Amino acid sequence: MKKKILIGLGIVVVVIIILMATGALKFSVTVTPSSITDSEGKSSKPVLPEGWVEYPNTEVGYTIYYPQDWKLQENNEQGAEEILLVAPEGTAFVRVAAFQDSSITSEETIRASLKEYEASFAGKSDEVVTKFESDVINTVGYFRVTGGMQINKVPYTFLERGMLAQNGNVIIMRGATVTANVQALAPIINQIMESFWLIKLQ
Repeated sequence: MKKKILIGLGIVVVVIIILMATGALKFSVTVTPSSITDSEGKSSKPVLPEGWVEYPNTEVGYTIYYPQDWKLQENNEQGAEEILLVAPEGTAFVRVAAFQDSSITSEETIRASLKEYEASFAGKSDEVVTKFESDVINTVGYFRVTGGMQINKVPYTFLERGMLAQNGNVIIMRGATVTANVQALAPIINQIMESFWLIKLQ
């Protein structure tokens, strides 16, 4: 799983460079794996603010909604389906990455991947995790991470969620905002992430 995540990271960095070149981003945002809302027990789509835009991904099988003034970039390379949603001024973003990891084939490998991923944060000098939670329900592993990170010496607060299915399907979503704007932007990020509606995973 770690190798796939690093590949995904490279793709996002390329997107961010493009955004910076076009003036869409004022900060150099480097993104690490992101997350997801768990689909278990979710029986109805959330009520969202009027005017939000729907993004359907029929290839992976999900939909997500976002404010109409946010910019969306798609990156479907190197075996990963990715989108990056960026707030005006580049002060917040939500990234969704979906890919296949052939090493995940059982509950045992799901648990091993979750442990490996949790351990990977220890080696990151620009990120501090305040909480990492994970669980395996039926044939799907779930994780949730909260913490902070530095981007060009600017502090960001992030929330990350992810799902790993026994058939190797992985979806990771991360939302982050400049910490100085967390009160204003964190509720919007949460709404975007909660709007994630998974049609299929297993």
